[in-house]
Amino acid sequence: TAYHDAMRQGLERLRGLKPTDPRHRTVRRLNALRDEYEGLFSQVITAGITDGSIREVPVSIATRTLLGGLNAVAAWHRTETTTPTAVAPPELAAAVVDILIRGVTQPPPRRRSDSSPPL
Repeated sequence: TAYHDAMRQGLERLRGLKPTDPRHRTVRRLNALRDEYEGLFSQVITAGITDGSIREVPVSIATRTLLGGLNAVAAWHRTETTTPTAVAPPELAAAVVDILIRGVTQPPPRRRSDSSPPL
């Protein structure tokens, strides 16, 4: 969206500021908020790895992959679209989260062991 494009451009400009620039403090605060937000995701992923609900993955990569996937929706989704393939926000959110959490591959078929009863 235009908002996200403007935010991205503004942050790109602010990144190059000299430490003496008064706006540099704002950039540091924004970076601290970003780090805190990433930290929340990292904590959830780490807890999931610990309790076995999330498989062993590099936490920082998983965190940024999830955040990138969630943030990217704003770049390509158009809420004003009225095409037959348009998706309402609740369905869009559910689909994005499902794909990010479960992936796009089918789980491998379950093997029946010789000792298991027929279905």
